[in-house]
Amino acid sequence: MKRIPEGEKEEFQGLLRLSQHAGTFSEEHTYWCEMAGYAVVRNGFMGIGRRFVEAGAIDRADDIFFLTPDEIDLAILVPDRFDLRYIVEPRKEARNKRTYESIVPVLTTRASVAEASALDVLPSQDAVGIKVLGFEVPPVNPELKADMYGLFGAPGVVEGTARVVARNEDLDKLVPGEIMVSAKISSSWSPIFALLGGAVTDRSGSLGHTGCLCREYGIPAVVNTVNENREFVSASAMIKTGQRIRVDGTNHTVYILDK
Repeated sequence: MKRIPEGEKEEFQGLLRLSQHAGTFSEEHTYWCEMAGYAVVRNGFMGIGRRFVEAGAIDRADDIFFLTPDEIDLAILVPDRFDLRYIVEPRKEARNKRTYESIVPVLTTRASVAEASALDVLPSQDAVGIKVLGFEVPPVNPELKADMYGLFGAPGVVEGTARVVARNEDLDKLVPGEIMVSAKISSSWSPIFALLGGAVTDRSGSLGHTGCLCREYGIPAVVNTVNENREFVSASAMIKTGQRIRVDGTNHTVYILDK
């Protein structure tokens, strides 16, 4: 507070209190606002799924989530008249394949993400939105000769074994001390951060879930990865599970040690 001019201290303290409340809401709103509703809806559909399994229409109750509402409506009265596996299985296969594919950083008609950020996002001057969503194109220092550069997530340097995590089912494979590499994370993953040595995510910003959680747990993190040409790249596609990597959160760089 000593560095804040006297005439600005009251405003600064107000903004600080607001940010402290906002930070808590950012990390916990999914639990308090969305998950209860999701659980009720999921429970209802799982009940329908069990009926479909008993009727021989699908193999697992949770296969119901690979059907559209119209398809469920068509079969719900007489599920024993339908075999929906031919619909479910291709969709499950496609979902599993897409889970491990890299995702585009943003949908835009601009020539590049950098152009979209400069023309559509940055002029809004929404500093919080920009920091949370990761629309900043990270700076690059070629002298560091890193494989990837990114935005600040959390300070520190760590070397270790990479573990690519694409979905919830991958979380139980994590070994204590591994560096998690993911396209993005959910705030519901918070408990596993106690196991991590560090983290790298394809997208996010310095105020996103990855950065906030890693700073709380005191582990290095780099987010919103780009190559030396400042083109967005997917760390979760470039890095493979089992590879040794170095994450330098202080300098916002990622190195693949055994290529």
